[in-house]
Amino acid sequence: MRLQRLKLTNIRSYKDQTISFPNGSSLLSGDIGVGKSTILLAIEFALFGISRELPGAALLRNGEQKGSIELSFCIDDKEITVRRNLKRGASVTQDYGHIIVNGKEKIGTATELKQEIINLLHYPPELLTKSKSLLYRYTVFTPQEEMKRILVEDKQDRLETLRKVFGVDKYKTIANNAVIFIGHIKSRIKELTGITIDLDVKLALKKEKDEDLFTVTKEVEALLPHIVYVTQQISTYKEKARVFEKTLQEVMGVKKEIAVQETKKVHIGGELQRNQQRLQQLTQDVTREEQATARLPLLDVDKRDMLQKQQYIVELENKLTSLRNGVQEQKTLKTQAERNVSNLNNLDICPLCKQDVAEEHKITLNEKEQTRIVSCDKIIYSLAREEQQTRQTLTVLKESLDDLKTLEKDQALVKMRLEALAAKKKEQQSAQELVMKLIQEQRETVVKHQELTRQLANFATVDESYARTKQELELLQEKHKNFEIQFASTRTRIKDLNATISMLEEDIVKKQTAKQSIDHGKQLQHWLVSYFIPLMTTMEKRIMARIHHDFDTLFQKWFTILIDTEILQVTLDEEFTPIIEQNGYDITYDHLSGGEKTSVALAYRLALNQTINNLVSMVKTKDLIILDEPTDGFSTEQLDRLRLVLDELRIGQIILVSHESKIERFVDHVL
Repeated sequence: MRLQRLKLTNIRSYKDQTISFPNGSSLLSGDIGVGKSTILLAIEFALFGISRELPGAALLRNGEQKGSIELSFCIDDKEITVRRNLKRGASVTQDYGHIIVNGKEKIGTATELKQEIINLLHYPPELLTKSKSLLYRYTVFTPQEEMKRILVEDKQDRLETLRKVFGVDKYKTIANNAVIFIGHIKSRIKELTGITIDLDVKLALKKEKDEDLFTVTKEVEALLPHIVYVTQQISTYKEKARVFEKTLQEVMGVKKEIAVQETKKVHIGGELQRNQQRLQQLTQDVTREEQATARLPLLDVDKRDMLQKQQYIVELENKLTSLRNGVQEQKTLKTQAERNVSNLNNLDICPLCKQDVAEEHKITLNEKEQTRIVSCDKIIYSLAREEQQTRQTLTVLKESLDDLKTLEKDQALVKMRLEALAAKKKEQQSAQELVMKLIQEQRETVVKHQELTRQLANFATVDESYARTKQELELLQEKHKNFEIQFASTRTRIKDLNATISMLEEDIVKKQTAKQSIDHGKQLQHWLVSYFIPLMTTMEKRIMARIHHDFDTLFQKWFTILIDTEILQVTLDEEFTPIIEQNGYDITYDHLSGGEKTSVALAYRLALNQTINNLVSMVKTKDLIILDEPTDGFSTEQLDRLRLVLDELRIGQIILVSHESKIERFVDHVL
C-alpha cells in the first residue's frame, strides 16, 4: 500500500487542504499544534471510520456543520480513492461516502466502506465488527504514547493485547467455546437419554402389532373369494332383472298405449257427436238463409253519378260563400258612402288645405256618393237573388245524394247476407268432412285397442318372474353388504395397525437415532476433552513460542541499533515484558531516561511491526509505516542512529512526525 494524496475539508485546524505523499521516507515537520497528528488520524479515519479511540467530534472543525476526508492510495495495480463525510447533529456522525477503485465508483455507508477497505487490505474479515483495528495500529500507525503504555500496563493485559494483535487469541476462544459446547453436549445427552428410556418397550409393542397385522391380513385374504363369488351372482341376477325390466318397460308401453287409445276413443266419440250436431245446425241455417236471400231485390248504384253530385254540391257551397261575401262587401261600401254624405253636409273647411268648401263642390260630391249608394243596392239585390236560386238547387242535389246513399247501404246489406250464406255453406262442407274423418279415426282406434289388448295378454307372467328375481337380488346384495362391512372393518383394522406400526417405527428410529447421537456425543465429548482442547492449548503455546522467539530477536536487534552500548541490554520474558539489564543488574522501565524509554518503545514497536507482517503474510500494508514522535527525548547521537533504522527498515513508504529539525537531513522528503 502506498499513500498518494490526502484532502481535508473542515477537519480540525484545516479548512481546505490537500497533502501529497511521495514514495520513500517523508517527514511531517512543524511546531506543536500545527496539525501533524491530525494528518495521521485523518488517514486512519479515511480507512476505518469513526471508532471509540477516534470519535467524529475529535475531527470535525469547531463551528462547522459538515466536513470530509478523502484519501488516495494504491495497492498493487489498483488506484483507490476513499471519501468519508462527517455531519453535525445532536452528535457528529458519519454520512454516506464513496470509494473509487480504478475509476469505478461505489457509494456506501460507513460500514460498507470499511468492508471494502478490509477486503482491499486483505485484513481478516472479523475486523469489520471491531471498533479498533489492532492490525493497523501495531503494523502501520501506533501513537508513541500508546506504545509506551503497552510497556507499562499489567502483564496479563499486555499478553491479551498481543494475542489479539497476533490473532492467537482465537485458540483460547476456540478452547473456551469448546468447553461451552461440551456443556451443550452434556445437556443434549441428558435430553436424548430421556427420549431413549422406553426404546425396548416400543420394540416389543411393534412386534406385537406386526403379529396382529399378519393375522388380520390372513382374514382379509380368506374373505376375498366369498366377496368375488357373491359379486358375480349379483351381476348375473342384475342382468336377469335388466331383461325383465326391459320387458316390463314394453308392457308399460303397451298399457300406456291402451290408455291412450281408450282416451282417444272417448275423445273422438265426443268430438264426433259435437260435430254431427253442428253439421245438422249448419244445414238448417244454410236452408233458411237461402230462402231469405232469394226474396231480396237486386240493386245497382251508379258510383260515378254520386261522385259528380258530391263535387257539384261542393262547388255550389263555395259559390254560396262567395255570394254571401259579395253582399257583405257591397253593404260595407254602401255604409261608407252614406257616412261620406253625412260628413259632407257638415263640412265647412277642408281638413287638408284649411280653405272654405264651396257649396257647389259639396253638391257635386254628394251626388257622386248618392250614385254609389244606388249602385250598391242594385248589386246587393242581384247577388241576393242569385244566392236564393243557388240555395234551392243545392237543396235538391243533397236530397238526391241522400237517396243514392240509402240505396248504396241497402245494396251493401244484400251483399253481406250473400257472403254470409257462402261462408255458412263452406263451414257446412268443412263440418261434413270433419265428421267423416272422425268416423274413420274412431274405427282405427277400435282396431288398435283390440290389437294392444291381445299383446298385453302375452306378458301375463312377467311381473311374477321379475318379483322373484328382485327378491333373490336383494338377498344377494344384503349378503354382499355384510361381506363389505366385514371387509371394510378388517381393512380399517389393517390401516390402523399400519398407522400404529408406522408411528412406532418412526418413534423407534427417532429413539435409535437418539441413542446413536448419545454414543456420538459421548465420543465427541471425550475427543474434545482429551484431545481438542489440549491441542488448542499446545498450538497456542507453540505459536506464541515462535512469535516470542522472532519478536525477542527483532526487539534486541532494533534496540542495539538505537543504543549502541553493552552497558544496557534488553530481552523479553514469557509475557513479552521487556527485561532491561544494566551492568549486570535488572532495572525497571520507569528508571530509564527519556531517550532510553523512547528507544525501548520504538524497538518494541518496530519488532512488533515486523513480527506481525511476517506472521500475517497476505496483508497489503507491509510497505507502509507511520512513526509518530519516535524520537521524543533522543540525544543527538540517537537521532543519528535513526538514519540507520530508516535504512534498515527497507520499507517503500515511511512517514515520520517530529519537530526535530535534524531528521530533515536523512529523510527523502520534508512536508
